[in-house]
Amino acid sequence: KDLSLSDDDNHHQLRKALELACDAYLAAPLATPFDLFAEQYDGHVAACAALKLNPLIASYGQSLADRAILDALCRGLGVSFYDALKENIVGLRPHPVAPGLENVDFDTLFAEAKPAQSIDVRHTVGLADPILGSDLSTDQRVNDGLPETLEEVVAVYGNRYFKLKVGGDAQADLDRLTRIASVLDRIEEPYFATLDGNEQYPDADGIAAFYARVKGTPALARLAASILCVE
Repeated sequence: KDLSLSDDDNHHQLRKALELACDAYLAAPLATPFDLFAEQYDGHVAACAALKLNPLIASYGQSLADRAILDALCRGLGVSFYDALKENIVGLRPHPVAPGLENVDFDTLFAEAKPAQSIDVRHTVGLADPILGSDLSTDQRVNDGLPETLEEVVAVYGNRYFKLKVGGDAQADLDRLTRIASVLDRIEEPYFATLDGNEQYPDADGIAAFYARVKGTPALARLAASILCVE
């Protein structure tokens, strides 16, 4: 999230956030998975901030620990994640960490919910990902039998949902989205996309101005109409 950092620096930050979360959880008293998360949240964010790890990095570390705990709980009790939520085994309750939910009855919140029978797979198109087959020379290919470009992913997997990363340079992003649209617009069925600013646009006005340019670019007409949200 910080362009001045290397990949190794970023990996170190993520690992450190996970280490801090695990240390905090291991030192905490026994609690439900939700209380373990909620009661440690503020302290974990503060501990990360002391090491100049931003809240997003902090949340990443805690989320990995939370996933492992939920998985262990469900395996230990022999229940599915769906049943754990339906019966509120995870211990969801009103808490200051989630303001505005004071009147929610978490014990019945998921009582009528039913697990979905299918899910749409969303493919992320990263900032460095090749779009067309011609973007990769022969010596750049992995050649493991799997698709290596967006063009190949669409042809092989048939994805219809896409997360498109944009990098903060409006013109470069428009040019790249135009190349992406040249692939996605070949899909006969409706497709859907989200734009992920990757924290590179400085403020809401900047992303709003960029979005207006996307909407006003003829070559992006179908892609713009497919956008579900901007992150």
